[in-house]
Amino acid sequence: MDETAFLLKLLEAEEAHQLKSRDELWYKGDLRFLLHDAQKLIYDAFWSTKHRETVILASRRFGKSFLSVIWCLEYAIRNPRTNVRFIPPEIKQAFNIVQPTFLTLEQSWPPGLIRYHSSEKAWQVGKGSWLYLGGFDSQKDASRGGQASLIVCDEAGFTNPDEYNYILKSVLKPQLLTTRGRLVIPSTPSKITSHPFMVETVADAKLEGRFHKFTIYDNPMLDAEQIEEAKRDCGGEDSEDFKREYLCESVRSASSAVLPRWRDELIENFELTPYMYRAIVGDFGGVQDKTVIHAIAYRYRSNVDGDVLFCDEREYPPNTPTDEIVKGIRELHELYIKPSQAPEQDQTAYLDCPGQLQVDLNNQHNMSVRIPLKDEFHSGVNLINLFVNSRRIRVHPRCKFTAMTFEAARFNDRRTDYVRNPVLGHCDAIASAIYGIRMVCKDRDGSPFPQPQKETQAWWMQKPKTDNRKQVAQAIYGGKQW
Repeated sequence: MDETAFLLKLLEAEEAHQLKSRDELWYKGDLRFLLHDAQKLIYDAFWSTKHRETVILASRRFGKSFLSVIWCLEYAIRNPRTNVRFIPPEIKQAFNIVQPTFLTLEQSWPPGLIRYHSSEKAWQVGKGSWLYLGGFDSQKDASRGGQASLIVCDEAGFTNPDEYNYILKSVLKPQLLTTRGRLVIPSTPSKITSHPFMVETVADAKLEGRFHKFTIYDNPMLDAEQIEEAKRDCGGEDSEDFKREYLCESVRSASSAVLPRWRDELIENFELTPYMYRAIVGDFGGVQDKTVIHAIAYRYRSNVDGDVLFCDEREYPPNTPTDEIVKGIRELHELYIKPSQAPEQDQTAYLDCPGQLQVDLNNQHNMSVRIPLKDEFHSGVNLINLFVNSRRIRVHPRCKFTAMTFEAARFNDRRTDYVRNPVLGHCDAIASAIYGIRMVCKDRDGSPFPQPQKETQAWWMQKPKTDNRKQVAQAIYGGKQW
């Protein structure tokens, strides 16, 4: 055999070995080799945790949709006889994403591993598993009653906000109950800052450690020149488009945001001292709006400076029975007001509620209730913005609804009222917060200060032990008055 033939044989053997190795990875469901370096960052973040729900914000050019399809195939191969669902905002998007992806992948997977069934409009994967396509649009009820072991909701931030919660909570999540399956939501931030994906799904994931974020600066596939190109395309580094699409920030318009300078840095896991002044405040929503109750405290620094601390909250939907709200108020009182050692700690709950309800709370429920100080709408908004802008508000992580409202609350077009939405209600948490800023004691520190001892006092403050001025005058002047 000459040298050329030997080299050809060697190349064929190497190619056969590579094909065998690739087939083995497909059969094991280890498809990481199909991803580029940027996608591997998100892939590893997902598989490194065991959370049943994972939320991922990633900038443009990461290849999230391709990665979503890989997750579905990989999970179906690893777990025989399971159902996997790929759910983008619209069903037509699902086919537009999956079909070209499969045309690329079918040159790589072993023959027979993945087969399309036109009658089912689904793909059979591995040993009896199925990949189904869906959407958040008109097909939202098509999967009711089914089950799944993995659901990937691609670009959930761009779904219909009015239908999002119903589809996610009533159609998709119930399919994972009996299988104990996983839900992963990769997306870029929504253009609608009050979208429930942003104010609920992302916020909950952040607080529970199920959240991952990857900006354009985390993408190893882009060099400095390409990043600068992305900035120019969006209108500059400070543009809303660049911040949202490439920095994964929830961009709020200063003209419509109620608290435009609110930042997550004001969420603090603080501790209360025994002598902090506390208060219970709230806004009753009745039959139309939400009811929000806050336990707040004041961290004193001076008569004109200090922090209002939002320690805990209770949030109720419209038409909640009064007895249930009273139970929540008593819980907050037992947890925060009763343990207070501040002198003259106010035991009154300041609740914005109708007059008859105030009478009933005082007489029938034996609660000390008063109406908080109220002012014109814009005066209250200016007050809470003053505290936010000067960083004199702190929100405990347990106050999730309050933090969501501070982040996403918006004005109407004329800036005469808050915008109502199904998640935040009528921004009732902001109304309650304004009452808290007004009513909590801010003019004195309740902490006990030790009295200074005489030996530590300044000499001019010390009182002489004996008054010897008469003896001195008699010795000098012979007792004469002068």
